[in-house]
Amino acid sequence: MKAGVSATANGETNYSNNFLEEICPDKPAPVEDDTPIQVGPGPRVVVPEHKRPGTHTLDPLQPSVTRTVAENTVYSCTRPFDFFRQGVIVRFAQDEGLACSRVEVYQTAVNFDLSQLDDVPNKRITEAVLSFEEKPVQWTARAGRVRFVEGCVEVIGRATVDWASRPEINALIPNEKVLGRTPGAREWWVTEYVEQWARRERPRNGFVLRGGLEQLNADDDFSCLSEISMPTLRITYRVPD
Repeated sequence: MKAGVSATANGETNYSNNFLEEICPDKPAPVEDDTPIQVGPGPRVVVPEHKRPGTHTLDPLQPSVTRTVAENTVYSCTRPFDFFRQGVIVRFAQDEGLACSRVEVYQTAVNFDLSQLDDVPNKRITEAVLSFEEKPVQWTARAGRVRFVEGCVEVIGRATVDWASRPEINALIPNEKVLGRTPGAREWWVTEYVEQWARRERPRNGFVLRGGLEQLNADDDFSCLSEISMPTLRITYRVPD
């Protein structure tokens, strides 16, 4: 038996380091290393798609709350009056038999849950579009004849109070005008205002949809009253690399 080789009682053969050096002279000597060795893959952190770098568009948000409110003004009961409200022309008689009229101005407020955005750090809003549909309820000319218009909403306001948590508000919702255009638009770009909400720079009180005529005197039959439906908010944002 060669030096460096020994046999055990059960027939196993052991080789000493000297013997290995003799038969493998070019093999480098083993180096002791205390570095731990990872066996198999380590834990993986999976980043959800909507948080990854790049541009993302949320599914259109449905409003978390809506409210339509009206302000009524009754005029003198001396002669029959029609009233324009953002809205409706109404004739009615009081008990004393005098013909009266009133003006009604309507507004619809909408607000949206932005918690999906709150879940994304370091995002920047690149586009936000408020959209809705209008269906005619009463569109009439000054003489009372039916007329066709593209729509009644001419103003988008930003609500200045938390109307959603104040059911006692039963009048026009305080708001500041932020956008205005020719009636008939079904999409309104509100990127700047949603970005401010995303950054918590402004209270998230939602938007108020308003008509173009809100100072009325009930002297004719002019009206523009629509039913608002399907309001949505479509948001696109970017996460930096």
